[in-house]
Amino acid sequence: MSLQPTVQQPMSDLIDRVVTLCPLPASAHRILALTSDPDVDIKEVGHVLSTDPALTVEVMRLANSTAYARGLPVTDLVQAVLRLGLGELRQMAGAMAILAAFPTVGEFSNDLRAASVLSGAIVRDLADKSGFASIGTAYVCGLLCEVGAMACTAIDGASYLELRAESGGDWTIRASRERERYGHSSPEIGSELLNRNRLPSSIVQAVQASLDSAPSSLAPLDRMTVFARHAAPILIEAGANPERVDLAARLTRLAQQIELPAGEPSELTALCVHSAVATVNALSSPSRR
Repeated sequence: MSLQPTVQQPMSDLIDRVVTLCPLPASAHRILALTSDPDVDIKEVGHVLSTDPALTVEVMRLANSTAYARGLPVTDLVQAVLRLGLGELRQMAGAMAILAAFPTVGEFSNDLRAASVLSGAIVRDLADKSGFASIGTAYVCGLLCEVGAMACTAIDGASYLELRAESGGDWTIRASRERERYGHSSPEIGSELLNRNRLPSSIVQAVQASLDSAPSSLAPLDRMTVFARHAAPILIEAGANPERVDLAARLTRLAQQIELPAGEPSELTALCVHSAVATVNALSSPSRR
């Protein structure tokens, strides 16, 4: 079900097609509804969470992270929900549900998913270091920074893979070809998809931000999200070809391009490598298999 290269569909039509092809899991709809009610029974939220193993893993992981850990580790879902709060949980549930809705068959979609998890770790660690944004919100922005590319993959399959490959990693070329084919860039498509699913405006705005944006127009969370979107493939390439990638120089140039205040190049590189190691460990853990 590929689009014709010359057809530029209205944004609403594109999103309708994505939603039809990739419906949210039923458990996610229930969690999103429950967390919208400030008087909800927390035990009921925990019960619904327990039916979604992937979301349960992420909730427990976040609740026990350095950003939220207070005293003893949390081992109970209800305690984890209380520690995170309904607002953070709603964002997390929305992010994980949207990611879960996209098919994972095929090398390209799997690569996108791994890059998204890495992006989430990068934005999370940047927020933790800078204090410019909520850790949970930052993590969600990173997780969803390529959701527009996932949507293009879902509706356009191999044709979108070809488009990305022909762009050669150059964002200007990629965005231009996306707009030529779909009428919109993938960040624009992703942000509208998140808006349709009623995620917070700060997340929608961060996901829409791109290297096309004037740095002066970007909020701190936007800058971190843009940085993570483009730093993730650099780190993945460095992992595959460590001798061919000048990691510190490329990450520093990227940070300078969006005016991200990230400290010394060595500090930024160390943070990104730490994020990458944490991502590899998370993706290879038994709960992910």
